[in-house]
Amino acid sequence: SLPPELDYSQIKAIDFLRSRMGYVLSFENKIFRTSDGGVSWTKVSSLLGVATDLCFLNERVGFLIGNRKIYKTENAGTTWTLDYSSSEKLLEIEKTEANSLFVVGRNGSILRRK
Repeated sequence: SLPPELDYSQIKAIDFLRSRMGYVLSFENKIFRTSDGGVSWTKVSSLLGVATDLCFLNERVGFLIGNRKIYKTENAGTTWTLDYSSSEKLLEIEKTEANSLFVVGRNGSILRRK
């Protein structure tokens, strides 16, 4: 079940690493983590600014995009540091099985990070 501050209408992005381990980004820019397949959720951070999408490579390393920036965490979403700035608005981030990242930006730009 979702915590009171996060209902289904508040989910902006979701990323599961495995069937039991996943992360959610809310419209209020809060990040929640589950390690039991979504039975319970714990808030791991509240972000300043606007975030639009997130993805995690493993339980500790993840990326999120907001406006024209890519941010990285190495501590499971507790803190985030700037990883890249773009001249275009970034819309979506996805990972491959080989843990490469692809970011789609406005006007058809595609960024790849190995």
